[in-house]
Amino acid sequence: MIGRAISLSRAGGLLLASCILAGCVSMPAAQYQTAVASRPLAAGAPVAVGEARAAADVKNDRVSLRGSPMMSSASDGRFSGYIREALIAELSASGRYSASAERSIALELLRHKVDASGVSEGSAELAVRIVVSGGNGERFEKTYEAAHNWPSSFIGAVAIPAAYDNYPTAVQKLLVAVLSDPDFQAAID
Repeated sequence: MIGRAISLSRAGGLLLASCILAGCVSMPAAQYQTAVASRPLAAGAPVAVGEARAAADVKNDRVSLRGSPMMSSASDGRFSGYIREALIAELSASGRYSASAERSIALELLRHKVDASGVSEGSAELAVRIVVSGGNGERFEKTYEAAHNWPSSFIGAVAIPAAYDNYPTAVQKLLVAVLSDPDFQAAID
């Protein structure tokens, strides 16, 4: 009986170790899917998307989700690049994107928080400063914010993938705020 108890204890320890190690695997954020909100932009001149950067105090290359790093799946490996590529996808879906357009949108990531530490809820808070320029210089500047919450779990094997899967929705909410703003729409027309 003692031998069996030791082997069960050892098996439990191996299971615990494998769960801990699984939490250390880094994964890129899920791919972005365009939102319905971009459809009202169908009419108007094309617009380019220029520089995307992050404020100095913003973690732009990875965030820790219970010790498991989430990285950007953008071509430049940055979360500001992820939002830039998502904005290009939205503008392309509406027929408004052209890399060579005179008007251009630049963005600065001001806040980027993704939290999977809650026992029943995960959350993300994002903020960007959008600048539209063209012709005679800067035409428009405004800061946009978005928050997104999702059901989570005490169990890391549930909470971490939920955060990866919900990150694109947080970005989508942020871009819906930008694209549906009449002031932004006027600036790109």
